[in-house]
Amino acid sequence: QKKGTLAPTDHQETRTLLNSIVRSIQTNDVYGPINMLLREIKKRPEIKRQ
Repeated sequence: QKKGTLAPTDHQETRTLLNSIVRSIQTNDVYGPINMLLREIKKRPEIKRQ
């Protein structure tokens, strides 16, 4: 697997995460998406925050 590319299962997980973030933002919940992203970052220590 090349660096910077996603496996097919990663695409589905990413899409699900993004849909959750969009729903939270639409209901004016900004803390939910931030917490979701922080949880994802903690699960994957190889990913660096920018």
